[in-house]
Amino acid sequence: MAGVKVTDLPSLGTAAPDDILYIVDTNTDQSKKIEVQNIYDGLPQFESGSFVINTSGENDCTITAISAYYSRVNDVVTMTANFELQIINGVSIASFNLTPPVASNFSTPRDCAGIVTFMNGNIADLIGFGIQADTVNNAISINVQGPSIDYAFQSLVANIQYLVI
Repeated sequence: MAGVKVTDLPSLGTAAPDDILYIVDTNTDQSKKIEVQNIYDGLPQFESGSFVINTSGENDCTITAISAYYSRVNDVVTMTANFELQIINGVSIASFNLTPPVASNFSTPRDCAGIVTFMNGNIADLIGFGIQADTVNNAISINVQGPSIDYAFQSLVANIQYLVI
């Protein structure tokens, strides 16, 4: 289509994966072509959605899942898990593992970090918490301390970030 300006070309509503685009390679200062299916190679990969809270290794607690969401950009996952936690067995500290929404082969406890907040009660009742990667089970290890034995947290929210390794 020699002699036709790009702005005069008809519009295409939907591109097929093997359609070709005109592109200027600024590294070589040359005009080139690229297929639509390859346009996103080299760009950050995004993924997000909800996930089911799966726990294991519950020590002195029962967990009731409420909701969970995550987003992933390349190898970094940010997640939010909302759950109820009932401390049991006459203690004030409980722990459990949470299966990450995107699997990872954690190599050090520092591959995962986060915070826990208490959304439905006095924040002072959340005496302490800990979040780290469980390198043996490739899970997220969470521990929580309440103000008294057998304390029931109605709504805890864990905001966690980890690496996909």
